[in-house]
Amino acid sequence: MLTNNRYIFVLDAMAIALVLTGMITGSGALLWTGVVIACLASVLHLAVPFMGKRKPGQIHRASVKGEGASLYKDHLINIFDHKLILFNYYFPTYRQRGVLFSDIERMKRYRPTLWNGKYRFHGTGNFKTWFPNDPDRSKRDFIYKISLKSQFTDICFTVADPDKVDAIFMDKGLLPSSPGGD
Repeated sequence: MLTNNRYIFVLDAMAIALVLTGMITGSGALLWTGVVIACLASVLHLAVPFMGKRKPGQIHRASVKGEGASLYKDHLINIFDHKLILFNYYFPTYRQRGVLFSDIERMKRYRPTLWNGKYRFHGTGNFKTWFPNDPDRSKRDFIYKISLKSQFTDICFTVADPDKVDAIFMDKGLLPSSPGGD
């Protein structure tokens, strides 16, 4: 999570290295890239104390009272009977995002590759697909992609135990009985 300052300190180190390299080589591009990254790291340093912990009910669009028991939960996702919650969804606040099953148009499952998001830790590369934060995505077995009825942007996410999640999504009729990507 972003509130763990080591990620911000990595940005600090990158900024210092780029600024110094730019000064030594006389490269204005490296120098200004380092300055921009340093500014970003400064903003994150200032924002972290205000982020705090997530409060119950801070989910987007899918806030429904009486959630009931969780069918599956890990540090990336929480699946209920009628919705799923993706943790660390938004950047830079890392708030969660809820998605109602009734809003899901289709769901697919892929094996991670360089071309479909294996190394995409957070965010988007094409403005059509969004990935919640998962620094270990490259080690995961599958990437799930959902297209929503209510928005243009698709959501790709990973889970710690894909066998359990597959069974739940197949039971709900969201994932075909023989999902692709095997």
